Amino acid sequence: MGTIAVRDIIRKARIILQDEDAVRWPDTEMLGWVNDGQREVVLLKPNAHSKTVTIALSPGTRQTLPDECILLLDVVRNMGTDGKTPSRAIRIVMREMLDAQVPDWHSSQPDREARVKHYLYSPEMDAKTFFVWPPQPDPPEQTMQVEVMYSASPPDVQIDGAIAISDPYSGLLLDYVLYRANAKDAEHSPVAQLAVAWREAFLSSLGGKSHAETAANPNLAAPAAPYMRSSP
Repeated sequence: MGTIAVRDIIRKARIILQDEDAVRWPDTEMLGWVNDGQREVVLLKPNAHSKTVTIALSPGTRQTLPDECILLLDVVRNMGTDGKTPSRAIRIVMREMLDAQVPDWHSSQPDREARVKHYLYSPEMDAKTFFVWPPQPDPPEQTMQVEVMYSASPPDVQIDGAIAISDPYSGLLLDYVLYRANAKDAEHSPVAQLAVAWREAFLSSLGGKSHAETAANPNLAAPAAPYMRSSP
């Protein structure tokens, strides 16, 4: 959840657009673009609005993520059947490896304490579904709860409230609003060029932030992950 006021983003946009009296672009229109911009930011940069929550698993291997989930980022650890008891870490595994080594893994025996060792996830197939191994026991009252991190769809905000995504993305939202405002008058060639320029600024800033986060990732220097180190 951010702290930057939505009204401040709209005010800055109006100054640049020279429409401080809201003659050409009404507040309701501007607000809609802020909300559209939030969704596009999260679509292209999933950790712009992420959540870490504990969820109860279902019997078996197939698990469903909350409705607000756009993309699973990680399944971190077992949290006990009560959801309050941290235990074994959970690691991702490739489906091909598990299929080859444990062909009957969907029907194998649950862990004695219902703990999960591995999870499998293929967002290109089904972004709201993941699998766990060993399977969870039945009845549901005996299943484990796990801590997950996922990218969540940002809620629509109101003009008197704050943005829903992280504050560092407020500048990108301004770029997006300016892109949409100019696109409204895109039948005029100079204005169409402005719309393209603001769209490119939005995408460029988003890409630059991704690059900066990658460069600052402490895992790049971790001895346990030599495969992540950049080439000299």
